[in-house]
Amino acid sequence: MKRVLTGLLCLLLALGYSADPVLAKGKAYRPQKREQVRALSQKEVDQVFRESAGDVSVAVMRSSSLGNGLTTCKLAITSGGGYLKVAFQTTAGGTASRIGIRDLKLQTYERSFWKTIYPAKGTYIYSKSKTGICKGGFKISKKAAKKKYRVTAKHFAVIKGKTYTKNKTTSVIVY
Repeated sequence: MKRVLTGLLCLLLALGYSADPVLAKGKAYRPQKREQVRALSQKEVDQVFRESAGDVSVAVMRSSSLGNGLTTCKLAITSGGGYLKVAFQTTAGGTASRIGIRDLKLQTYERSFWKTIYPAKGTYIYSKSKTGICKGGFKISKKAAKKKYRVTAKHFAVIKGKTYTKNKTTSVIVY
């Protein structure tokens, strides 16, 4: 069993999965030269939630059985200092074997449709193990002025083998 897991891990690494939570998973997306992506500290994540207090998308979802499941799903976007800042938080009703967000997309509105600008390829996943809360975020530099932006993501938690999910989309900001 140990050899199988080791082999699987080596295969995943060979396929280009990145351990860096700021980068998209899957096809090892690397930002373009015009983009600078950096992880936010926990203090900066809290600041993004405070700055977007009126716009932060917060959903409270409770499982009717045993109090398990997702209890809080937060997703926020703000702008400032030449950056778009994205923050997220997923909280479960108990300790989760895996908790976080996946399929996160930073999008801009162009000609009547939403275009994903980050990640350009692959998918963005940020998660933690054996905890009841996962909080994180990143900032990305963008040079476009007066564009509409939003963020979509799927919050998830795996508790006692059952997966709980909640899709979220932020309010639109103009930057």
